[in-house]
Amino acid sequence: GRSQLSTRFSRHFGLFSLESPSEGVMLRIFATFFSTFMPRIGHSQNMQQIGNQTADACVRLFEETTRHFRPTPSRHHYLFNLRDLLRVVFGMLTVKPKQTQSKLLWAHLWVWETSCSLKARLLSSQEVFLFEELQYDIARRCFQAAGWAEKDAINSTSVWSNFLKPRLRSTVSNPGFKKLL
Repeated sequence: GRSQLSTRFSRHFGLFSLESPSEGVMLRIFATFFSTFMPRIGHSQNMQQIGNQTADACVRLFEETTRHFRPTPSRHHYLFNLRDLLRVVFGMLTVKPKQTQSKLLWAHLWVWETSCSLKARLLSSQEVFLFEELQYDIARRCFQAAGWAEKDAINSTSVWSNFLKPRLRSTVSNPGFKKLL
């Protein structure tokens, strides 16, 4: 059994609870991030238009991920929250505009960032496959105007990293990547 906490002891604690924001509220928050920071970073007007599509894709994938991958005793780390979604958004906004000059490259960057933030937690290959299916379906719907059509675009060999840091140069062991340096 449990011991009862005395009111004298429990008066020192407070309970603060908030509901999860609705999909519309999250969409507005993240669309505001993109519409505010993309012009400041220096993205062209053509690329700034994709910000709303990106926010929509982020929120849809987050909702689907939290619906399909619920925490269990063996998968207790499947607690996805808005920080994961912020990691995706801020990761996309740290890339320099000259590195993502086309909308298709921007869509590839979205796939990369969502994979790093959300897919990296998944344990089984079936869950990874399901996540990639969700990712492809949402990318196809949200980035269709960007030229997103092929399913193998998700499995492309795009690598987004900062190889200019000296610490990273010494850890690259793949000879194909060393040629890039």
